[in-house]
Amino acid sequence: MSKKNTVKIIGEIASWNDNSADSIIERIESCAATNDVVELHIHSVGGSVFEGNLIYNAIAKCNKPVHVYVDGLAASMASIIMSAGTKIFMAENAFIMVHAPSTYVQGNADEMEKTAKMLRSMEGNFLKVYQKRTGKKEEELRAWFNGDNWFDAQDALKEKLIDGIVDKVEIKIEDPQDRYKDMTLMGAFSAKADIYENYFTNTKKQKEMDKKSLIAKFGLSGLTEQSTDAEIEDAIQSKLNASDAKVKEMQSQQIKAAIDAAVSAKKVNEAQRKNLEAFAEVKGIDALSDLIKGMNATQPIFTQINTSIKGGENRSDWDWEKWQKEDPRGLEKLKEENAEMFNALYLAKYGNKN
Repeated sequence: MSKKNTVKIIGEIASWNDNSADSIIERIESCAATNDVVELHIHSVGGSVFEGNLIYNAIAKCNKPVHVYVDGLAASMASIIMSAGTKIFMAENAFIMVHAPSTYVQGNADEMEKTAKMLRSMEGNFLKVYQKRTGKKEEELRAWFNGDNWFDAQDALKEKLIDGIVDKVEIKIEDPQDRYKDMTLMGAFSAKADIYENYFTNTKKQKEMDKKSLIAKFGLSGLTEQSTDAEIEDAIQSKLNASDAKVKEMQSQQIKAAIDAAVSAKKVNEAQRKNLEAFAEVKGIDALSDLIKGMNATQPIFTQINTSIKGGENRSDWDWEKWQKEDPRGLEKLKEENAEMFNALYLAKYGNKN
């Protein structure tokens, strides 16, 4: 029997997160070194074309078969990465979204023409990938570049984007097009952040700041080439701060949605929301999802401790201070018997893991 191992791409493909080319390629190579088959699971809105191309190449050149599974969504660049798989499978409730590459640009006609040329080149590469995967003619595929084109599992199988359909994976997808737009905005600011770092940590040391280019790339209104370096830096920082706020807002929405789902499933109650939010803010949405996944719906992780308490007293809404004041020995016992609950309480109090 062949060995298998799993690599996951969950979220936006970008140079600044766990879905960077370096991170994904390292995991694929490590998996291929010790297993007969690499299983790549995807739930992604897409992201950086440049990072995605590197990942695509690594999958295509992998010395072991790479079986790709679309668990929830493979949109934009994620659909290109998906296409590199030896075999491609899709959950029956998943989606694929295909469209032409796009970017954000501002400037004169020459700059617009250069950007358009770059996008046309990317578009040509995308066409080759889809053509190799589906066997369709170029003129057929060009219709997929007119707006956003969504494929459910049956559509994807019919169009030969995938090789088969598997049982659904319990990943909830709400308003995929709106979510895609939000994540694209994040990706745009991420790309601009890379430009900002390049100019102000490297280029500026060697030559005068290219103000015209920066004003165009960041869409800085009210500034000209006569503006001071400080004015341009402040304007760019404001843009980046706005993108950070957008990211935090989206993360808060994800945390709320995960906790709402856990409450609906009766794994936790509203009294535990504060502790779970504190846990997620420090450890991240993935850690929160793992924590919730391990909970028992009939006996939530935050109430399991009640069985060892005299009289079955419900302490699910106790915070760290309440435990220390009312039952410090019980808190020590909790650390041994329910580390996840203990850590969640600790994080809510102190903001870092014990």
